[in-house]
Amino acid sequence: MALENVKDLYLTLLDEAIAEVKSMLFTEYSDLYKDVNGFRPRFTIEQYNQYSVQAIDAKIARLDEELKVVFAREEAQEKMNIDAFKELLVDTVGYGADDQEVALRWLADGIDSEYEFDGLMYEHGILGTEIANEMKCVYFADR
Repeated sequence: MALENVKDLYLTLLDEAIAEVKSMLFTEYSDLYKDVNGFRPRFTIEQYNQYSVQAIDAKIARLDEELKVVFAREEAQEKMNIDAFKELLVDTVGYGADDQEVALRWLADGIDSEYEFDGLMYEHGILGTEIANEMKCVYFADR
């Protein structure tokens, strides 16, 4: 009888440990899924219970690979956006601005706050980039 109680206790502890590991893995899966797709996955408790630890781990590995592709795509898009904005500055100089600093002032004409300047950078897809931060320093240096 005592051996049966130990066995039951062992199985209970094992089930609880597996449930804890699955919970942690599903949290990681949910975070990765959101990073890749922009929203969290939807699943029921029945769907949650049907997955083994190995199956969840495999889903995480696939999402991790997808995330690498997403990051590479975003990095390439950011580079294209930066190149396009630099070209816009050069074109603006070609239209008569004395230099790129003046061209930036022309493009940002009427902007009085850093918040509005960030809006301009957002419109061109470069908000948060090194070049946007440098331009903000140049634009607001003497204001």
